[in-house]
Amino acid sequence: MIRLVPSVPNKMGSIWSKLQNKYDEWQAVISFRITGRSVSGSDGLALFYTDKQLKIDTFYGSEHKWDGLAIIFDTANVDVHSHIPTINVLYNDGNTLIQSQKNYNDIRKGVCVADFRNSPNPVYVRITYSNTMLKVEVDLSHEGKQYYECSNEKIELPKDYYFGISAKTGNSNPDDHDILSFDFYQLNPPIKENHRLRPKEEEVIEEEGEYQVDAEMLKRIQRVKDEVDKQDEERQKQDNQEKNINARTVQLTQFRILETVNRILSYVQNNNSGNGDSIQNETIEEINNRSNQLISDVSETYDRVEALNQKIEYLNDSVERDSQKNEYKINSLETRVNKKIGTEMDKVLNELRYIREENEILREAIAREAKSKPNTWLVCINIIY
Repeated sequence: MIRLVPSVPNKMGSIWSKLQNKYDEWQAVISFRITGRSVSGSDGLALFYTDKQLKIDTFYGSEHKWDGLAIIFDTANVDVHSHIPTINVLYNDGNTLIQSQKNYNDIRKGVCVADFRNSPNPVYVRITYSNTMLKVEVDLSHEGKQYYECSNEKIELPKDYYFGISAKTGNSNPDDHDILSFDFYQLNPPIKENHRLRPKEEEVIEEEGEYQVDAEMLKRIQRVKDEVDKQDEERQKQDNQEKNINARTVQLTQFRILETVNRILSYVQNNNSGNGDSIQNETIEEINNRSNQLISDVSETYDRVEALNQKIEYLNDSVERDSQKNEYKINSLETRVNKKIGTEMDKVLNELRYIREENEILREAIAREAKSKPNTWLVCINIIY
């Protein structure tokens, strides 16, 4: 994590790649956080793709004139007095000096509303350039797994440009600007030459022979592969099972609702700029009423979830108490049964000892009688027990 700019007024910072982009088609994925304590922030963050590394200045931490692409993550929207975070895609040929949003119209390629400030999860932005089309996608709450399109416009972007990220805070309501990751990929790479053998590999094969995988090894590999696939399927099934709704899910739901409301407000402002204030106020009031109703519904759902969780905890406690009682009863019964069996076994052993003693006495008597009658055959029966 790189803290590009801390939450201190009028601070600027930037970071740039040392190497130029050598690919015709590419994709970049950036994740970041912009967080602050105030309702609105200032000023924001910018991602640049320019012919040179820009110096630190007051336009979102970089220069006001550049040659190339700039994606502006504006947290303040001071010029339009909306304070709704927006994403502007700008392309400057190096001749336009940008002082404020009023200068965007001539170089703006795309714009969208996205409530990326104080997002509960890291914000992911995916920029894809392929076939002279630049697509900007945003994921606010799913950690780079569920993007929605922000802009998709035709732009001619050359190679050998630098990537850079800069940020700036305003006079008031400063935010922390943290860069979490930046990944860059080549798209549609050319087919590489197929070098079958490594250096001196032919000599090694002639001396030692080429390594062969026998049938038994193939079977073992297949068994391991089947086992791994089975584990993956089981894990996938577990992931797809319905999970209990918790407070975090409610928070994310509220966040998405607010994001939708912000989009609607932005749309209303853009489309009703030439209409009367009364129509716009009525529309905004209707939207506010709907948003309040949605928030009320979410709060009611949260209360129901809390009540359900309390019932589940009560049931778990009851089951645990009952299981403890049953375990105590089973242990007590087992103790009594073992004691009874021990008593009966003692009786049986005592009877066997008595029989053995009687048998010894009888054998001794028969032996004495046999001595007095030598012509008599003596048959002794041993009792085995």
